[in-house]
Order: sequence, then structure tokens, then C-alpha cells
Amino acid sequence: MKFLLLGLVAADLPVHCLRTDVAGEWEFSLGAPGKRTSCGHKRPDVETIQPRDLGEAVSKTKVINLLNPHTARGDGDGNWTMIYDEGFEVRVDGLVFFAFSYYDLEGTKNTTDCSRTVRGWYHDGEQYGCYIATQKGADRKVRREAEPRAPKIALLEVDLEEAHRPLSLEFLQQTADTINAGGRTWRARAYSRFAGKSLADLNQLAGLPRELPRELPVCSPEVQHSKPGSLMPHLMLRGLASEPCNHPAKEDAGLAKELAEVEARLPAFFSWNDVNGTDYVGPVIDQADCGSCYIVSTTRMMSSRNRVQHKDATLPDFSTSFPLQCSEYNQGCKGGYAFLGSKWATDVGLVPDKCAPYKTDGKCELSCNLDEIPKVRATEYNYIGGYYGGSSPAAMMQELYDNGPIVVSFEPTDEFMYYGEGIFVSGATPLHPVWQKVDHAVLAVGWGEEAGQKYWVVQNSWGSTWGEGGYFRIARGENDSGIESITVSAKVVKDDRPGHAVKEFLNQL
Repeated sequence: MKFLLLGLVAADLPVHCLRTDVAGEWEFSLGAPGKRTSCGHKRPDVETIQPRDLGEAVSKTKVINLLNPHTARGDGDGNWTMIYDEGFEVRVDGLVFFAFSYYDLEGTKNTTDCSRTVRGWYHDGEQYGCYIATQKGADRKVRREAEPRAPKIALLEVDLEEAHRPLSLEFLQQTADTINAGGRTWRARAYSRFAGKSLADLNQLAGLPRELPRELPVCSPEVQHSKPGSLMPHLMLRGLASEPCNHPAKEDAGLAKELAEVEARLPAFFSWNDVNGTDYVGPVIDQADCGSCYIVSTTRMMSSRNRVQHKDATLPDFSTSFPLQCSEYNQGCKGGYAFLGSKWATDVGLVPDKCAPYKTDGKCELSCNLDEIPKVRATEYNYIGGYYGGSSPAAMMQELYDNGPIVVSFEPTDEFMYYGEGIFVSGATPLHPVWQKVDHAVLAVGWGEEAGQKYWVVQNSWGSTWGEGGYFRIARGENDSGIESITVSAKVVKDDRPGHAVKEFLNQL
């Protein structure tokens, strides 16, 4: 098991299901509609306490066919998407469904069943309810996770025994010097904030990431065109079904043409933290010892976009702690996803940062008078490209330029914690349409080019003393470290729903 070196988003539930597992005909068993509830989940959600049965009488069943890659067919056509590898959302016939895939966790051993869900949520307009779903006529796609393995770090070569030994500043400096001697496009720096911490301590920031397969893909025999190095976790050697491989030449040519067309009509340099001297993004946050990067980047995305929409850089940030401590869709400091953070802000709403300033050890509560605060919520939350696996650098640039910063996730190398300045380049990674491993969520705010190297401008959440004032630049158009593989956007609107969704949520606590 690899010990990453800094606060990442992590895959926080012990589930690993792919779109190819989930596609098929499903029967959804719905409970009675009414007011929105937690559907038996904790706030925030807890991986060891998942409600698996419906818990009430079935009031309605609905059969929906989930077609690959993203069409949902009920009475009419809608759409669906995987949420990384943990669950899926379906939007069809005026209904919206979301649930995590089914799993049983016993200690470090886990069994996942991709043809079932645990108890999830649905809504029809302003009527909410709970549901479970089962894939029809399919063999149970059960996946047994492998036994834990000893941690190993490519750069530092640290085994399990060394994982709890404090790192000295001298050691960090020696490692930074070694990196800088390698002639990279960026400069490394030793950060005193990491001195005295062990790899295990730093790993806690990752939300206890679980190991998933990194081996090369195994392709179905009927399709033989594999992208070398692509991250396809359907591995026959682990007893998993194989999947068709990609046709790289056709895909790469299409992406390159799309990107060239977008780059031709957009500025060569652009960033929302400096639009004619105005910063719409705001100061860098330090997430501290909490795997909260997913919700920090999500609330910063919505805060920035709210300012961009109103052309008012003075508008305050939305609270990060409110969804961090309260959302049933994510696991608090143990991680989560921007898509679900945006979804929760759609269902429940947003509050200003002053109502719940950022704390890693807080609880689900607000300290403001909600009657004095405008009601706002998120809307149009989605993966860029329309579904998970549909992202492209061209679509990212257009969305970022038109509407504001976007949330991106990536799998940083072991060297990334030492980033000091420059353009981080670790090597191109083919975009994979089904699943790509990422561990850290950040906020892309712009782009540029230097000495022929195109880059993204990205705000991190490790404080303003890290990197370039809390920012970093990373290669653009190459999916470096998976940075272009899972991208999320949303909009912020006035909440015109009757009643007060935030108040109703708090009254349930």
C-alpha cells in the first residue's frame, strides 16, 4: 500500500465499481415521498455504518436501463453518471436518484457488489424519499479486495516500519536538493511544516486512502488496441471482468483538434485570480490535518463563480465547514467528492463562511441568524463533458473561461509535496473514459504557457506559504497526473423554493 505524502481527497468508501459494471437494467424500489431526510446515513457519512435495506415499505418500483456511456432509459430518456467508483446518479423522467454501491466491510476486508446499492436518496421536484436498487438478470458482480500490503514509496523507499518515523527538516531538504539536481521544469522546496511528521501522519490528511490496482490493463480479446499505461482496473489476474480497450490514435486526434480550436479563440493567458487586477478567487485556505480538499475546492469553486456571476469580487465565501461537518453524501475529514459536495449544496443550500468558519474538529451547527441571510443554493452541478469520463482539456478551458473556476482532481507523484515553483511536469497520462485513480482535489483558475510548455494555474489548499503563494502550475493538455480526468462545475442561484431548506435540515439534527 502506497503512503502518499500530503492531504489528498482519497477514495473514501471501500467500493470499486466501474461504469461497465453498473450499466444494465435496474429495478429501483422507492419508499414514500416526503421531506428530505438522511435516509439513515450519518452526518457526515460513516463508512462502517451504511443503511443497506430500504427500511420501509416499497411504495413504487421503477425499471431503468442504464446504457453505456451515459443514457438512462425509463419512460423517456435521461442521463446517468458514475460518481468516481463509489456510486452513481440517475436523472430520468423528472426523478433524480443517487446511492453508493453495495459493500460489506469487516476490519480491513471488504466485499463489493456492483449490482446493488445501499440505501440512497431520490427526489421528484421538492418531494424526497429513500430507495434501493438492484441490477436485473445479471450475475452478481462481487469483488473481494486483496489483503493489505506493506506501504512502499517510490521516491523515499520507506517500508511499513519507517512509516511512523518523524521526518527531519534535514531529510526533507536533502530530498528537495535531489529533486532539483534532476533538471526538472520546476523547483523543489523543503517545508518546515512537514518536519517532525511521519508519513503516516501526513497520510491522515488523505482521508485514509485505500489501495486500488495500478497494474497495466487487461483488454477484452475482441478489442486489441490498448493505451500503454492507462489505468484500467478491470484485471483478470484479480478475478475481475475485462473491458474493451481504447483506440488511442482516433481519440487522441479528436482531442487534439478540439483543443486546438478552443485555444485559437481563447486568450493564451487567463486567470480568475487576476482579471484586470481583480481577484475573484480569494485567499488560499489551509485544510490542515483533514482530508477536506474535496469540499474546500468545491466551496471555493462556488464562491468564486458567485462573484464572477455578479461581477463583485467583494462577495464573501460560502462556508466549507457546513457541508464538511453536515453532509450525508461525503465522509467529512475522511474524504469525498466535488460532485457530491455540489449536489448537497443543491439539495440543502449554501451559507456564508461567517455562519460556520473552517474548523477540522467542528460539528454540524451554524452560528448565524438564517433569517438575515439571502437563501442561495447550487444548481447545474455536473461533470464537465456531461458525465464521469467525458472530460477534455478543451471543454475545461471553455467552461472555466465562460463561468469561473472549476474543481479538478489528480494523482500527485511522491515529489509533489516538495513543489516550490515552476511548471510541474510528471509525464502525460492518457485520458481514460471509465476510471482513473485520483487522490487530491484542487481549484483550476486559469492557464498559460511558458517556454513552450502549456500549463494550468491551480489553487491548492495547503496554505499560502506552499508553492507559488499557495498556487501551482501543472502541464496542460497532457492529463498530467490525471488532472484532466475528473472535472466538476456548478452554478449558484437564489433559492426560490418554498420554506427554508437549511432550516429544515438543521431541525432534523
